Amino acid sequence: MHSFLENINDYQTNDDLEYFNMYKSAINNFEQYVNKLNNNAKGLDLPEGYIPSSTFWLVNDDNNVLGVVRIRHQAIPLHGHIGYDIAPRYRGNGYGNKILELALPLAKKLGINQVILNCESTNIRSQKVIQLNNGILFKTIVGDGKVYNQFIIEV
Repeated sequence: MHSFLENINDYQTNDDLEYFNMYKSAINNFEQYVNKLNNNAKGLDLPEGYIPSSTFWLVNDDNNVLGVVRIRHQAIPLHGHIGYDIAPRYRGNGYGNKILELALPLAKKLGINQVILNCESTNIRSQKVIQLNNGILFKTIVGDGKVYNQFIIEV
């Protein structure tokens, strides 16, 4: 728990506000945050327009949370099935590849045989991670004023 909270501050310090805003509710009430994640996986108390998603943490032998992966039980147009992030201080060490590699069998257990992943066309690191995990570029889409590359991985 402590390392996850440190990661939240790490996102803020690095001006990575998308992830800071995603996780900041854990700062005030970590237990409530985890309960929300569990409910999301069960499809309970979801905000309007949200779909169930399962969240997993990549943790090292020292119990440090290195990153987070979210597996949506259905693909959504701009974000696909899987979203992942590695805490800024752990980036550049291959953990993005590892977290996606570990997520793919979990997606299959959820009944997803063809995983759709989207990343911004400017996010070269994420594109490389997806391609290392057998991602095939399917198409380019535009949304929220951004250009996304959409990849498919057969699992």
